[in-house]
Amino acid sequence: MLQWSRPIGTRHSLSAGTDFQWIRATANEDSTFVAGQFTRRREAGGRQAFDGLYVEDVFLATPSWRIVGAARVDRWQTKDGARDESDVLTSATLRSETYPSQDKWTLNPSLGIRHNITSRLSVKASAYRAFRAPTPSELYRPFRSRGNVITESNALLTPERLTGVQAGL
Repeated sequence: MLQWSRPIGTRHSLSAGTDFQWIRATANEDSTFVAGQFTRRREAGGRQAFDGLYVEDVFLATPSWRIVGAARVDRWQTKDGARDESDVLTSATLRSETYPSQDKWTLNPSLGIRHNITSRLSVKASAYRAFRAPTPSELYRPFRSRGNVITESNALLTPERLTGVQAGL
């Protein structure tokens, strides 16, 4: 992550930056427990990359009013997704899949305002957009949770999107 910040005059504070994250996920596991032994071997995984650029301006309109505007551009990529399953005893291939790469861009703006009514009381509001990319497990590796809940992977998942508005006193 890199970030740059600088006051601009007496009323603006500008920040900008970038961040990167690369993930290589591999799961090697035995599953399907029958008659005291595991009967399936699974190898699943892939690579993900996250790149983001952002800029934010904090504007002090008056001593009691503050406005914050920001925008973030994110890129999410998946590559080399695969899932292979074999029989533990015979080594026979039961499943062999490779998944298509994905490359998604998203713009996530936000705008917030705060007014100090008194030194101890403020009113504020904001509107924003965000996203959450699926994890490597959600894309490539099925898993079991408490209560014997099975979640199957789905390599075609795309990022979830959120548009929100909130206010507070």
